[in-house]
Amino acid sequence: ILADTYFISAGVGSNGIAALNLALPAYSLLNGIGLMVGMGGATRYSILRGEGREDEANQVFTHAAGMAALLGILFTAAGLLFSWEIAGALGASGQVQELASIYLRTLLTFSLLFLFNNLLVCFIRNDGQPNLSMAAMLVGCLSNVVLDYVFIFPLGMGMFGAALATCVAPCIGILISSTHFLRGKNSFRPVLHQLFLKFKIRNIQVYLHIAGAAGICLRAGAGTAGASGAAGAGISRAGTGGLHHGRILDRLVQRIAHIHKLIGHIADLVVQLDAHPAVLLGHYVIALAVGNL
Repeated sequence: ILADTYFISAGVGSNGIAALNLALPAYSLLNGIGLMVGMGGATRYSILRGEGREDEANQVFTHAAGMAALLGILFTAAGLLFSWEIAGALGASGQVQELASIYLRTLLTFSLLFLFNNLLVCFIRNDGQPNLSMAAMLVGCLSNVVLDYVFIFPLGMGMFGAALATCVAPCIGILISSTHFLRGKNSFRPVLHQLFLKFKIRNIQVYLHIAGAAGICLRAGAGTAGASGAAGAGISRAGTGGLHHGRILDRLVQRIAHIHKLIGHIADLVVQLDAHPAVLLGHYVIALAVGNL
């Protein structure tokens, strides 16, 4: 994104840099969710492997991959169908909205790759290959810098070229991460039939704890997006409606904070339900009714 900022400012102009800042919440959201699923799942995977529960550890990877795939499909559909509306909701208008929608459409179309890149980096790091995980991240980021220049200047692809360069980075990261599997170094593998098993209360407990613990990544990402988006809103006052945009991002950060807190409460409830279902459920309902949550 830093490379995008420099090359777009030089190659597209002020409207381009304003559009980029307005599109940053989508980028932060993708990476925040990818890290939330990846870090949470990889942490649980390591705990189970340490306890010698290999089958359950593989189930964690399977469910984390399935969650990333589902979210990636939803984000891709949103980008293909509603990129113009999303750009408008973030405060863009006129030429800035056109440029922002181009960036958002391209970025969200590659959602699956962003999510799976973060997922694999986290699991491979916890599978005893931190150097490979770091190499995948660094090479992907450096390729973004090089491709930004190539796509924007020699090829003249403008805003689309900047977005495409950003989207190629996770592709390269996944290719490097795939060597972990090609060399047979992986201890984790998907267990496809587990994707279709009915949920048990203990499984729900595990994944709510994963989401509650790792959800801080998403919250922090949204806060960063709010700050950068507010900065972008001031760059092109005529095109973005900066004050309205800032209020939208503030509300987004607050909503994510509330969701993160709620996930923690639900995780605690499920843990308690596993021991004393009837009594604790009654206490929870009462507390919810009086607003003590």
